[in-house]
Amino acid sequence: MKDSAEIELPTKGQTKRHEIATVKMASAQTQVEMKKCLMRELPHELSELPANDLKTSFSEVDYIGSGSFGAVRRCYHDRLGEVAVKCTELTGTPEDMICSWKSFKTEAHVLARINHPNIVEVCAVTTWNSNVGLILEYVGGKTLANLMKDKQIQFSRSTGLKLIHQLSAAISYLHTFDSQKKFTHGDIKASNILITPQFVLKLADFGAANVRAATGCQSSSLTLDISTVHTLLYSAPEILNGDGYNDHARDVYSFAVVTYEIVTERLASDDFLGMNSLALISAIKDEQRPDAGRFDANDPMKSIVVSCWSQSPSNRPKIKNVEEEVRRIINDEFADETETNEAATFEIPEPSHASNRVGLDQFFRPFEIIKS
Repeated sequence: MKDSAEIELPTKGQTKRHEIATVKMASAQTQVEMKKCLMRELPHELSELPANDLKTSFSEVDYIGSGSFGAVRRCYHDRLGEVAVKCTELTGTPEDMICSWKSFKTEAHVLARINHPNIVEVCAVTTWNSNVGLILEYVGGKTLANLMKDKQIQFSRSTGLKLIHQLSAAISYLHTFDSQKKFTHGDIKASNILITPQFVLKLADFGAANVRAATGCQSSSLTLDISTVHTLLYSAPEILNGDGYNDHARDVYSFAVVTYEIVTERLASDDFLGMNSLALISAIKDEQRPDAGRFDANDPMKSIVVSCWSQSPSNRPKIKNVEEEVRRIINDEFADETETNEAATFEIPEPSHASNRVGLDQFFRPFEIIKS
């Protein structure tokens, strides 16, 4: 054994590696403790289901999609049947984990309180590994954005107006169901709107929802940066200026852009091809909008859209009044027609075979898939 005079001291490089390893170990311990702490704060309004009871597969047929939050998986539960689980990973720095947690908890808080046929329904929550999940009704359709991109799928003027009315009804409900009018969706866009094969609209993705301080949440904690949350084309000019985060008028603006897309059957982004983010922000601030000239000259929806995307929030109508006006237009144009449901033009993929399903807790990362 070497005496103290003979002990070899670590080199400079070895010392640096030791410091890095120590920092990584401390960071990992912090992440573990953070996860434990956050998962003890599950929204009390919703029941918690074991992730093992939610059966899914590694096949792409059970993988619905992904975003900055994580992924959405199609699962089966013995009592609930087919459900969609919106999975959020609690990973990264403590700040990243807290940000993901706030988005998850905000969406759970909002959806647990509302009940409307055109807003996706939340059933429960679940946790496993480093993930939390919102268990939602399985809509089994396409996003409006995907519907617009699919040139083989078309729908009638009647169906388009009904979709617009359903969207206005969902937003109106969100803005007014609470006596203190605390709720604003804040991220209405074509990719956050689900359409069933029977053309029923479901407003989804409330992770960016603004809940005012009266709900018990701190409004400042729900102010989200436009560069990571808002799709620029659907963002009102005051949002791009950093103002109006709790104003219902921002949803009215976004509604106008979505309505334009439904009526013209094209994405608004097609009118701004070639623009980068800075150019697009400048254009919106300079009162440029999607091409309203694509409306038929006598279409009453044109004036609604133009007023809803007014530059000044105070000049935009209340969504409740818009809902009533759209209903009037539907009655005027189709009052003499027999009520019929438009035939479904796309199919819902069959779920994976039961023998291939495993508990959701088997997925370390929820966006794992095996392409068939």
